[in-house]
Amino acid sequence: MHTGIAQTCDIKVRRMLWLVGLWSLGVSGALLLALPFEILIHLAMR
Repeated sequence: MHTGIAQTCDIKVRRMLWLVGLWSLGVSGALLLALPFEILIHLAMR
């Protein structure tokens, strides 16, 4: 009985970690893509 509960909790934790990992990757990727555009915009404004 207890093993089943532990497994479901483990799956939930793994899903949360996957979501957090993917989200952080997406955010970092977006920032890396946005940086050159911001630099270009700043150069264009001058």
